[in-house]
Formats: sequence, C-alpha cells, structure tokens
Amino acid sequence: MDESFFDPEVAYEDTVLPDHAGEVYRGREGVNRAAKRWIEGSEWLLIELEQIVGAGDRLVSIHRLRSKAPHTGIEFETPLAYVWTLRDRKVIHFQSFIDPQRALEAAGLSEKPMSGENVEIVRRALDGFLSAGYDPRKGEDFFELADPDIQYDISRTNPETQVFRGRDGIIEALEQWIGTWDAYEAEPLELIEVAPDRVVTVIRERGRLKGSDAWVEHTRGAVWTIKDQRITRFEEHQDRAKALEAAGLVA
Repeated sequence: MDESFFDPEVAYEDTVLPDHAGEVYRGREGVNRAAKRWIEGSEWLLIELEQIVGAGDRLVSIHRLRSKAPHTGIEFETPLAYVWTLRDRKVIHFQSFIDPQRALEAAGLSEKPMSGENVEIVRRALDGFLSAGYDPRKGEDFFELADPDIQYDISRTNPETQVFRGRDGIIEALEQWIGTWDAYEAEPLELIEVAPDRVVTVIRERGRLKGSDAWVEHTRGAVWTIKDQRITRFEEHQDRAKALEAAGLVA
C-alpha cells in the first residue's frame, strides 16, 4: 500500500467486516493494520475497481470483491464501495460499504450509480480498432461511435502535435503513429466511468520502433468524452495518474 496518498492523521471506518464493523482505524499505521486484517481473513483476495463517482474532495469508488475462505475453501464475490474524503490531494477519511447505493447516499452524490453505458461505448470503440489491426482506414466500428467533429488531442504526450479533428484527422494521426512502428500491440487494462460524460481508459502498449530490434512497453491513460452516445473527444495522457487528474480525480 502506498502510504503517500494518505494524510498522516487519516481515519478509516470499517463497516464491512462483521467482527470489526464500526471500528475506526487512525493514522497510516491504523490503515495498514486494517488492510492486514482484510488479507488475513482470506486465502486470497481480489478487489477490482469498476467505477468512480464524484469529483473534487469527495469521491465514491465502486469495486467487485472476490475472495476465498481459508478454512472452507468457499469462493465468493460481493460489491464493495468506499467513500473518500480528500484535502490537499491527500486522503483524510474513508469508509467502506457493502452496498454501493449506501455509499453514494453517504457521500451526498447521485442516488444511482452511472449506468456504465459510456464504458461500453468506449469498449466497443477500442475493440473496433483492435479488430482492424490498428489500421484506421478499417476502423468503421470506431467511426460509427464517433461524432463527425470528434477531437483527438495528443498534445499532452507530444507537445509539438496539433489537435486532430474529424474522421480525416483521426486517420491522419493514427497513420502517423502506426507508421513509426515495425510491430505494435495494445491491451486495454481499465475502463473507468468518472462522470456522466467521461470515461478514463488505461492501455498497455508494446512495440518495436522502425529501425530498432528492441521492444518497448508503456502504460498510457486517456480521457474520453461522450455526448448523445457519440464520442466527441479523446485526449491522451502520459499515464493513468495524469488521466485521472485531468478528469478531476486523484489517482
């Protein structure tokens, strides 16, 4: 656990574990002690992020928890949510909930979590390019989901580059990009709905540049904007943290 994200006086309220419900853990040492109790209670434990709701200093993260009981060997899964309060980009308080709806209500946010429809739109758009072998002229599945005036902004990863606009601009930008590689592949790692109109993606890229025998690998973030079920803009960022920050969140 990266303690640098937590204020030294952070407080964590556990309302999930039956024998610790209502207990408050204080300070970074307390947070580590709580995490150890969670881990010790399982043969293995996996918590996957599904969604982030909110912005600024109050956030709700919604997860899927999967675990295996150490003595019975029974595997189970359940929703899990946290309400996070931040100050000066540090977590000063967080609380766990089994019911995401209760977490949203506790945070004073939307009565219902976002539908996930925009995540599916972005997933289909990415799949469109992957299935086309990264050839933008074969990416019809992508362009069916894109607004005619879509903007593609890579200025944060290449300051000398313009913002590309429309179908022709997208094709130009991607042909320039793919043209620098002898081999290239990409794997989506995360799709996070961060607002009713925005999705953050995290993608691992791997390839071999022209004239080189060495393979390079990089994980890049991006912020996608969707309006009326069409992608109107996507902007690339150097990494996951910068993409989340651009979307108004803290990584």
